[in-house]
Formats: sequence, structure tokens, C-alpha cells
Amino acid sequence: MQLSKKISVTLIFAMVCMLFAVAPAFAADEVQLDFVPEFPGQQMVAAGSSVTLKATAPNAEGYGFYVLGPDKDWYIAQGSASDTLTLTDVKPGTYIVDAYPFFSQVGKRQMFNVGGSVSLDVTPNADGTYTATANANNIGCFGSEVWYAFWAFDGTNYTLLGDGSYSAEKTVTVPQSARQVIVYAKDKLAPLTWQTTVAAVKDVTPANLEVVSVSAINLRQIAVTFNEEVASNTVNATNLRVYDAANNNQIAGVTVKLAADNKTAYLLNTYTQLKNYKVVVENVASKADATKKVAKTENTVQAMDTTLPTAEGIAVKSPKTLELTFSEPIKDFPTVAGVTDKVKIDGINAYFATIDQTKMDTENTVTVTLGTALTVGDHKVKIAGLNDYANLPVAEKEFTVTVVADTTAPAVESASATSKDKVTVKFNKPVDGATVTAGTGTDGTIKVFEGTTAKAISTAAGGIATKDNQTFELTLTANLGLASLVDASIKVKGVKDAYGNEIKEEQVFKFTATDDQVAPTVSDVKVNTDNTLEVTFSEDVTNFAGNANALELYDKDNKKVVTSLAIASKTIDSKPSLKVYNVSITGGATLAGNYTLKFVKEQVKDNSIRENFLVEATKAIAFNDKVAPKVLSAVFVNETAGADFNSDGDVLDSKITIYFDKAMDAATLTSSANYLLGGSPLADVKGASLAAAADNKAVTITINRAAPDTQFAFATTTDLRVIAVKDAAGNTLDSSFVNADLGTGGKSLISGFVSNAAFNTIIDVTKVEVIAKNQIKVYAVAGTLIESIDPNKVKFDKGGAAYAALQVTGVTLATDKKSAVLTLNNNLGADASVDGGVLTVYADADAVATSTGVKSALVATGSGVAVVDKVKPTVQPVDGKFLVTGDTVTVKFDEALDATVTTAANALVVKDSKGNQLVPTSDYTVAYANSNKDLALKIVKAGFNDKVSVSLANNVTLKDVIGNFANDFAATESKDSIYIPVVTGITGSNAQTAAGVAPTPLVPAVAGVDTITFDTTAGNFNAAETVTIDGQALTLATGGTAAVTATEVKGLAEANATLNAKYTITDNSAGVLTFTEKAGQETAAVLTAVTSASQGTVTAASITVGAPEVPATPGTAEVNTLTISGPATAAGNITVTFNDGGADVVKTVAVANGETAAQVAAKIATAFAGTTGWTVTNTPGSADVVFTAAAPAADKTVTITVVNS
Repeated sequence: MQLSKKISVTLIFAMVCMLFAVAPAFAADEVQLDFVPEFPGQQMVAAGSSVTLKATAPNAEGYGFYVLGPDKDWYIAQGSASDTLTLTDVKPGTYIVDAYPFFSQVGKRQMFNVGGSVSLDVTPNADGTYTATANANNIGCFGSEVWYAFWAFDGTNYTLLGDGSYSAEKTVTVPQSARQVIVYAKDKLAPLTWQTTVAAVKDVTPANLEVVSVSAINLRQIAVTFNEEVASNTVNATNLRVYDAANNNQIAGVTVKLAADNKTAYLLNTYTQLKNYKVVVENVASKADATKKVAKTENTVQAMDTTLPTAEGIAVKSPKTLELTFSEPIKDFPTVAGVTDKVKIDGINAYFATIDQTKMDTENTVTVTLGTALTVGDHKVKIAGLNDYANLPVAEKEFTVTVVADTTAPAVESASATSKDKVTVKFNKPVDGATVTAGTGTDGTIKVFEGTTAKAISTAAGGIATKDNQTFELTLTANLGLASLVDASIKVKGVKDAYGNEIKEEQVFKFTATDDQVAPTVSDVKVNTDNTLEVTFSEDVTNFAGNANALELYDKDNKKVVTSLAIASKTIDSKPSLKVYNVSITGGATLAGNYTLKFVKEQVKDNSIRENFLVEATKAIAFNDKVAPKVLSAVFVNETAGADFNSDGDVLDSKITIYFDKAMDAATLTSSANYLLGGSPLADVKGASLAAAADNKAVTITINRAAPDTQFAFATTTDLRVIAVKDAAGNTLDSSFVNADLGTGGKSLISGFVSNAAFNTIIDVTKVEVIAKNQIKVYAVAGTLIESIDPNKVKFDKGGAAYAALQVTGVTLATDKKSAVLTLNNNLGADASVDGGVLTVYADADAVATSTGVKSALVATGSGVAVVDKVKPTVQPVDGKFLVTGDTVTVKFDEALDATVTTAANALVVKDSKGNQLVPTSDYTVAYANSNKDLALKIVKAGFNDKVSVSLANNVTLKDVIGNFANDFAATESKDSIYIPVVTGITGSNAQTAAGVAPTPLVPAVAGVDTITFDTTAGNFNAAETVTIDGQALTLATGGTAAVTATEVKGLAEANATLNAKYTITDNSAGVLTFTEKAGQETAAVLTAVTSASQGTVTAASITVGAPEVPATPGTAEVNTLTISGPATAAGNITVTFNDGGADVVKTVAVANGETAAQVAAKIATAFAGTTGWTVTNTPGSADVVFTAAAPAADKTVTITVVNS
């Protein structure tokens, strides 16, 4: 187990020691127990190993060794004069060994683990903490348990978690500040030493990107530290800003640099002692996840520096290169090459040929190149006369540096290519960068090869770049190809190190380029304040900048916005980025609210050697509102007799409402200074007041007069002007409306209020659109806003007659009130038809109300408004797949397509399962079917045997009969594979030419055994009575009891030639005779026995049924013959399938055009050679392939088929 580099062995030891308990009572200094050999670190061995321990104690006569193993309780392992114990073939787990000298109760304990380890899993919790769970493996003794101890590291301090000691608890809560968790595991009985534990370390990735600290550490740097690594392209002066805390003015000239740890950003400037600064941080992204960004934070810090700066050290990078490190950035270190008295070497002012201060602001270091190399040996370097940014002096300090001899030429240590035009080469030590050259691209000191082909290196500035003279990035002018994935090399000759050691013989370093097979993704799209976009990809990409086809913009209704988008790389660190791009949109300032940015598939590709394409992606974006508001209309009402709108008892009042196209800023909307009425400021108009509508989209000017004043009567000719009103986003009124006469003398937007207006003056009757099967969208005429639509008053005609079955069940009003969507209770038919008829819309009076209070007039049934079909045909897969019938894939749509379109095949993208695209006409054809609702895609590619996927993208071809282009659809797979054979002209027929007969073995004869039982219960047998056995009558001479009679019958039967030839007869002397068939006489016939006795009886019984011997038979081997017919009329493959009742044996045989049936039969026989259980033969010149069973066996049902494949 390897611990993080952050945890030293010493630290581990110290941490474990904090957990020490009191040592066991039996331990004593005079008794020792040691491993032989000693463990260099953790006491751990592999399973199956042997472990030896040696005990020592003064005057000991012998030792007892006691062992507790992983699978065995305490046992006496050894008790003898020997001081050594060896445990062999140790098992996984923990061993504890105690050693006692004879006659002593004082002993010593040791333990070791076998194959032990511990795993650690850390998961985030909702409250920002983490849960750490440990699981030990192969730790623990028999009957004991595993104990754990957890530590957390926050980047500075280590904290013991849980109850502060080892315990059996394997789960613990980790604080939010933790950046690393460490767990130690041991057996409960094991001594508490670091050697007896196993450990695991887990880095913690915070759930949120946060600013950990902000500090003004000197008068040059303000340090902002994050809780994880951040993306360098987001660390800039836009996202990290400094303000004067006193007046909130932004500090100009601040530059931002990211430290090497990628967690600390330095905001650089010359700050003022004891001055307070506000630091704002936002939009900085995580390096690991570009979508994770820091929340906007503001911190105030005071710049203060009272600490004297110091020179910390000097490192010799080469005889001519020194790296000087200070405690903080130094203000007046030389920046121009030449002699300086700030640094003296061996008492002589140093001459700097170059000075590199790029790390001064982030690492407090400066690298200088001397004019003359230092000799081998010690040198005195004195630093003096320098100051920091607080003008505090650097204390004079002298260092001794040592230049060691180096006579070894440098060598290439590693090489890699992660992109198609960049190769990174690292030498085993710093080299003289001036000697690393591209020459004319192929003849410099360093060359790149792909196989045997040289790849030219750019000779332009930056073509060979390095930051440390050890690692160089080479920019190629000819991209690497796929061959570099298996064979690439670097060839170097003439490169020198800083000591002048030269690579004199060409070195060849082989490597393979990185095989990136992962497609790029869009990480983030940021809308800038000016409505330009910043697009960030997951990796470097090409073919995006300047590619107008790569992006499409869609509005909130998913309608494509006709505009042009200019794409350019963003400049980062003075270089055009291939990962971050700026997008400018023509008319972007006129866009506001929610839009969708679509990245068109296969337009953008990554910079890898494989050039993986970006798949289609969409990102939701919200543009800033930069659109100036406009006046829509102004509607007035003057009180007249019987119309006292404010019920104040007079008819001297009047009011006019000005309607805007968006929500306005309430303060400017209700400011009387922003209105002129009749050439006078509104504030000067007697009785005038302002009141904003609840949504701030309108303002009403009321002029309340009373006698003896006269009424101010508004008219269409009234000169009413609006001045400096703003919308809610702060945009000033459109310039064409500022101070413009809204009456007939200017904009002609003033009208008197009418309660009802014609339907077509409110709703644009040319744009009543069916946008979905059950949705109709209506639009307000220009300058009108829809306030409400009564769903019960909007009705429908079918063919000019009222159609009550179709109803409006819901109305969704757009936020800008310029449109509304009506949801229907049923789906409409194709081409916006209803139940096969033509659909029109009519409406009762007051169906629609405008924001000015006007309601629509009646639209009578039979005079309805025609609807416009805007529903795009949509593909209709079955269970997510296209059905297949034979060689045809059915691509089904939900409505009829325009069959006059003859390029349907070209519109579709058809691919096999491997991604190979099929070619229209030669590989497939497309025809309209099912009343033009289906596309019948017929595969005609000979030899095709696969599934296909069909997709439609960027469609401008397939359309319905109205002209709506069909919706694009992603690649959809066919349900089944399609098989298009190559017709070779070869066929085959199979016939059985010999039936199989299984051999039979010899079946031995079975001797039949029968018994005859004599019974004299009713009286004895008498002389002259007969007993007939198997038809042979035996006459008794004497008769008598059952036993006597049985004995007499036995004699008579044995004297009978027939019975004696067939049976061996035994008598049990108790009235029972046993008849056993003799060899050769075995038969299945059962013995019969009857008697003529008047009192005695006989009973025959079969004990064993006899059977004659069955001879063995050899059987017959089955033969089947496949007869081939030909010749071949086309080249291709045939598939021959053989089945004898088990698994198919399938062979593919290549057939050449013109081959005879006999030639193909020979190929088939060769292909089936070795078929289990069969011998396959072909007589030269014969078209027969003979399959003969390898041995006689029962007949099988054999099928042999030949098909084109």
C-alpha cells in the first residue's frame, strides 16, 4: 500500500503513537522477540511465506511459543530449548506470537499480517460533509475483530476523527474542509505500532468550487486560494477583480496569474500600504469539471507588508544557469541583460545574458543565464541592494553554490503526442535550448517520424517551445496520421546540455501517439454582457473557428433564427485557444431571453489523431435584454354624460393609457418628467397623475378636473410625447419614439377606447397555426397585446359547419402577450384536418381581450378563419425500432409525405451496425408506400447481412403535402437483420444412401427357475395318481405325504428324458421341488404342473423367467450424399449447414465465378473434414459430397443445406 506523498513515514509513526495504549503486562525489557530478518517497514508477508522469530532472555533454558492465527485459536506452537520459531505456509490474516522463557511469567509479543490491506471509499453528503467507509481485507485473528482509526487532512493540519482512537466502527463522518482521508486498520489484539497496521489514503474532491481564502500577503500580491484545482482559462482579470474599498472604483492594471498548484491565483499590482481593497471573484471554473463554477464572492483585505524580504536560496541548474528564490516578489531585480552589482559571483559583479522573471510573481523565483559558465567547484554568490514592493530591503546574503562535473550527453527520456500536430519531448536533464532546432523542418537537431516518414516541425516562432529547457513542445506542419498510433519516433543529434555535452550519435526514441477515441463535448456556453458567447469544449477542437455551419440558433418556440454567427478562437495567454471560442451574433443586441444553441453534428472535431467528431448537442442560453422598448399604442377615454369612469360626480375627467411592448422600469415609467402633453411637461398639466399597470407594461395618465375647470379632452390628434423612460433591464426607449408625437401628427398610435373590435384587428388571421396535433397558436396583430382568451368562446367548423366535438381545453399565454397556444381535447388529422374535413376557427363575441380592454367581435360559424398546418411529419418507430419485412425496412411517418420528392433516398443516412454508410441506389432504394405515409427502404447490396440504422438530419428534402419539412430523427435501428445473398448459381440436394443401424452386443442366456409345491393338507397323495409337468405325465408308485411325494416325483422327472434334458431338479425335502433350466435350454416359457390326485395338490411358481442367448450384430454406418448443382454464375460465398440432430455445423465456402459443381463439391468436402462423428469425402470429378458416419449407429435425421451467403 503506497501512501500519498503528503504523508511521510515519520508523520504516520507520530499519528499512530498518539493512539498508544498501555503495553501488555507481560512485556519486559529483558525479554526480546525479534523477526529474522527484521521487517524494513510494515510487518507484512505474502500468503504461503515462512516467518521466523527469535527470542532472547538472560539465562533462559528454553522458550514456549504461543500463536494466535487467522483461522486457529491460541495454541502452543513450540516448547523447547530452541530460541527460534519458524511458521511455514502462513495463511491470509493476522498472526500474534507470544514468547515466554521457561519458568517465567514475563514474555514478549510480536505480530504480523499476511496479505493484509484496507480499502477506503469517500462519498459526499448533502450538507457538504463526507462519509468515509473502510473495509479491511485479510486482517484479523481467530475470534477477534478489526479496529480502525480515521484521520482528515485539510491541506495544513491532520485531525483524528470519530472518538479519537481505534474502534470497530468502519464508517465515520468527514468534515467539509477535508481534502484527504487516511484510515489505519489492525487486529484488535495487535500492538499499537505503525508497523502492525495497514493504511489507505483517499483524496476528497469537494462538491462545490469555493474560495478558501483571500489575503494581501505583500504589496505585490493578493492571493486567492480555491479548494480545488481551477481551469486556467477562467483565471483572468475579468473574473478576478480588485476595487478600492473606499470608493468602489476598480483598480486598473491588475494582472492575474495562476500558481503551479492550479489552486492559487495571484492578483498582481503595486498596492498601497494599509489600504483596503475589495476582491471580487466569479465565473472561475473547476479544472476537472468546467460546468462547476465558483459562486460570486466578495472579500475585503488590507494590504500590509512589514516583513523584511529575504533571499531564500540559489539553485544551480547548469554551469550557466542559476535560479534565485526570495521570500516574496522583488521589485528592483534587474530586468535587462548586462552587468549588475545586485549579484556578485566570487566577488565580481555578475553578467546576466538572459533574465527570466516569469515565476517571480507566483513562485518568488528568477532564473538567470550567465555570460560565462562557472567552473567545476564551489563559488560564492552574494545578493545585496534589492527591495520588495514595500521598499523594504532584502538583507545581504551570501550563498555557496557547487558546480559538479558532468560529461554525459543528454538523452530523450520520454515522448508523447496527444494531438495530431503537437509532439512533446522530454530530455533527461536541461539542455541548451538554442541547440534544439527544426532546421528547415526536417533537417534540424530534432526530428519527428511517423514510421519512416518525416513530419516537418514548424520553423516559425513558437514552433519549438519550452519553459524549462528540458521539456519541449514541437508544433508540426504536417499532421500525424493513424500510423503514429503504432509507430512514431524522435531522432535527435547535435543537441547539447548546459555543460556543452553533445549528442553526437543520432538517438532514436520510439513511442506511440495517444489513441484518443473519445468524442469532444461542449463543456459550457457563457453569454457575455454584450450578448456575445463564449463556448468551451472538453478538449481542443478544430474546424469550429470560422465555420458558419457549425452552429444554429433557435428561439423559445424552437424556430430557427435566421442570423449569422462569427466564430473565432479566444486569445488566452497571448495565444489563440483551441478549446475556448468567442461567438458574435449578427443582431445579438436585439435578442433577449431564452434561446437554444445547437451544435451541428460532424462539423467540429477534436485535435486528436483520429479527429473524433462532435455529436449533435444543444445548450440552453439566456441572452441579456439589450432591446430598446417601444410604444405600442395609446388609448384614451373622455368622460361624457352617463360615463363617469371615476365616479366623482362630474364628467370633466379624462385618461389615456400608453402601452409598451415590454415591462418597464417603474421609477421612470411613473416620472412626470418623462412625458409632454400638448407641448407642456406633464407636471404642469393641472390635475394630471400617473399610475403604472401591475405588470409595468403600461402607464395611465389621468387628468382629473372639476368645475369651473374645463375638461382636457384627448383625441387622436393630441400631441403626447414620451421622453426618457427605461425598461426593466435598463434599456432606454427606442430612439424613434423618444420625444415623438404619438398622435396623428407623428406616430398615429392614439385611438379612442372601443369595447369591441373586429377579430382580425386583434388576431392575425393569416397566422392561425397548427403547431402540434392538439395545439393551435394564434398571434396578435402588430401593436396589440393579448390579455386573455376565453377557451369556451373559441369554436371550430368542419367543412363550414359547426363541429362541437372539438374543443379548446386550455390556453397558454406567451409572457410577452404577443401570442397564445390553444390546447385541444383531441388530435387533429393529417394536414390540420378534423375528422377528414377542413378545419376553420370561429369565435363568439368577447372571445379575446386585449391589454387595453378591447374585446373581439363575433366570428360566425361558416365564416371561420382558416388554419395553417405547421406540424412537421414525425417518424413513428415501433418500440423504438423500424420494422423489417424481408429485404425492406419500413420508415413510418405520422402523416402522408409529398411523393413528388424524388430524392428521399439521398435525404436519409443509412448505416450498417459498424457505422459504414450505405450508398443510395447501389446499396438501397427508397419508395413511398402506405398512401405515402411510409418510406420503403429496400436493401439491394449483394452480400449484405446486418442490421441498419436510419437517420434524418438537417432535413430540407422530405416534407408533407403542405410543405412542412419532416422532423429530423436520430439514428434508429432496424428491428431485425437484413440478408441479401449473393446468388452464385450453386445449389445442393441431400439424400440418404444408407440408413444407420446401431450394433448390438451379445446378450447372455438366462436360466429360468420354477418351483412346484406339494400340499397334502386335504390328504396324502395315492398310488397310481399322476403329476403332469410341462405336459409329461408322471405316475406315482406309492404317493404319501407332500415331502415323500415330492421326492418320488423328483425321481420320476429325472427318469423322464424330456424333463431331464431341460431341467436340473433340487428337492428341499419339505415338499418343494426347484426346476432350473439347463444350458442351451433357456426359454421364456414358464413351467406348468397339474395333478390327478384326489386330495393332494401341486402349485407351480416362476422364480426367474428364462431367456435364450441373443447374438451380437455389427450394425450399419449411415451414409448421406450432398449433390451439388452448378456451375457458379457469380463469385460469392455459400453457406453449407450440416445437422445430425445436434448443433449445426456451418461452413462458409468461397465460390469463384465459373467453378463447376465438382470443384465446389471438393471445396465443401475439404471444409467439412474433421467433422465430429463423420467422414466426409469427394471423389475427384464428382459433384457428390459423401458424409459417412464414423461408426455404425442408430439412424439419424440428417439435413444438409446450401444457401448463398
